[in-house]
Amino acid sequence: MPSPATPTPTIRVSRADNETVIGYRVVGVDDEIRIPGVVWQAIATGIRAEELIGSSGEGWAPVGPYLGRILFADDEVQIVFGYLHLTTVRLPRPVWGVLVAAVRTGALDRLPRASDPESVDKTLSQAGS
Repeated sequence: MPSPATPTPTIRVSRADNETVIGYRVVGVDDEIRIPGVVWQAIATGIRAEELIGSSGEGWAPVGPYLGRILFADDEVQIVFGYLHLTTVRLPRPVWGVLVAAVRTGALDRLPRASDPESVDKTLSQAGS
């Protein structure tokens, strides 16, 4: 018997000062993570180069030169970054899939400011479609 379809998560990606803010809504979870803008740029570059697409069981993958690393687990993606104080953020796999698709299509090339709700909503609908 096939499993019921999982609804596609919605995401909103914006910038706030030197951070990239990734908000997402997926079944039962409405959350937000923040990562340094330079780490986001390295992740987006890795996705475009097909280096950070992520298959389960792949293990750790580096993010740029000395910026961090990503673990592709079965149900989540862990992003670890920082110098003196390591920070780990987690994204559900379906959210990662939407981010990858949005980066590939160029929908996230120009991130709006987090303080501009109209631009954030526009990015949400672009990335979520």
